[in-house]
Amino acid sequence: MKIIIYCDSFGLHTTTFIYYEALALAEKNDLLFITLKHSNEQKFPFLNLKILDYKINRFIKKLRWWLEINDIKLIFKIESLVEKFGKLYWNLIPI
Repeated sequence: MKIIIYCDSFGLHTTTFIYYEALALAEKNDLLFITLKHSNEQKFPFLNLKILDYKINRFIKKLRWWLEINDIKLIFKIESLVEKFGKLYWNLIPI
């Protein structure tokens, strides 16, 4: 089975549980891990890791957080990130 995991920032001490779950999934599946930032490469090595070249706008991130706290639903579609993720996705799926 082919699996894609996405995490904004990977490798911090708060993401260790994600790392161990991804390793367990990778033992029996074809796993692609996508992130925007990878820290502690020595402590959290990953073979099939793709780092997307994209910077999150801090204002938009704060706005999304505020909307979520106040239970306001608004969907942001970030075209450049969707395009980069889409290329990886379609290359992973067999035709």
